[in-house]
Amino acid sequence: MLSPVLIGALTGCPAPTLTLSSPPIPASGVQTVSVHVLGGTGAEVALFLDGVETDVITCDPGGEFTVDTETLSDGSHVVVLESRGWFRGKARVEQSWLVDNTAPELIMATSSLRVGQGRTLGVFARADERVSEAEVTFLDATWSLERLEDGLLRGVKGISVSQAPGPVPLSLRVVDDAGNETTASWKVLVEETKFPKGGFVQLSTRKKRDMGNEERSRQANELRWQAYIKDLGLPLVEGLFLWPVEGKVSSAFGKQRRYNTGVVRHHLGTDLRGSTGTPVVAAHDGVVTLAEELHIYGNAVILKHGPNVSTSYNHLAQIAVEEGQEVTRGMMVGRVGSTGQSTGPHLHWGMEVGGTAVAPEEWIERDFSQPLPGDFEPGVPAEPGGDLPTVP
Repeated sequence: MLSPVLIGALTGCPAPTLTLSSPPIPASGVQTVSVHVLGGTGAEVALFLDGVETDVITCDPGGEFTVDTETLSDGSHVVVLESRGWFRGKARVEQSWLVDNTAPELIMATSSLRVGQGRTLGVFARADERVSEAEVTFLDATWSLERLEDGLLRGVKGISVSQAPGPVPLSLRVVDDAGNETTASWKVLVEETKFPKGGFVQLSTRKKRDMGNEERSRQANELRWQAYIKDLGLPLVEGLFLWPVEGKVSSAFGKQRRYNTGVVRHHLGTDLRGSTGTPVVAAHDGVVTLAEELHIYGNAVILKHGPNVSTSYNHLAQIAVEEGQEVTRGMMVGRVGSTGQSTGPHLHWGMEVGGTAVAPEEWIERDFSQPLPGDFEPGVPAEPGGDLPTVP
């Protein structure tokens, strides 16, 4: 809707005054121009579109024009209002309208169409025009994509280790500045990941009792979850992540391990060897959303690295940061220890993407802030898989 067009009071004036408020930029659909006469009736006002008179109304004391922009081509158009009738003179006002009634077209990156269990799906798309909204729906979750200056839309989503292999629908909805909406759908192929098996975790009697304390575990997991979902308005960090400890992997992400309690489950983190007191550094820039001792996890730190992306550092002997603190890539956040449910000094390094635990080491070799080379070139296959990197 356009704001009213006011026709100024004419008493004693050589000519009326017309003012035309700006339409939405860009304009789409049916727009209404309201006209009102101050100080008299019987005034005629004509509407011209691109130099062609399209309508005339008599204001008594008001009236309105409707302009269906869908009858116009997308682009710039000239709108003119001109007074007529009993006025001593004529008044004329001109304005350019930018019309857009075409919904955006979308292209999805090829690397966004394949992902492995326990891995991160980078969702990258391009629209052929600026969009004001962009949200993706995948695996029963809906979230907004970041809109970058170069027109790139990006987001990330973690794939559970237990996600069934096969095609999974993904839909992307975008809205341009004129309100035109496009929803497009694709199939994402979830591929099976061969997680290592074996490994037996011998817990002491006390640690077995701790593991069975469901209430304390629930409280600790709730604190972690709140730290993961905290929205700080950060953009996704750019560039590769670091290993937080220079130690070999002692238990890989996703490994199926058996506890002496009878529980068998995937290891949802990467264990790195290190002697007690070894510095643990931030894998990338971020903000501390948790820094405290937790049941099972011991002394723990969680860092937020952007929308839906966090890393955790667990079983620390010492915490070197505090909640709310900004940290930089490579900055010490704590020291290796064996606090919580741990059988020896090590770092349990975790990563949560979109609320799902994924292999953090994948982020050491893949920059998820950018699509892969050739992602938007037709016929170029994506290669998001491959083996996870190993510690040098």
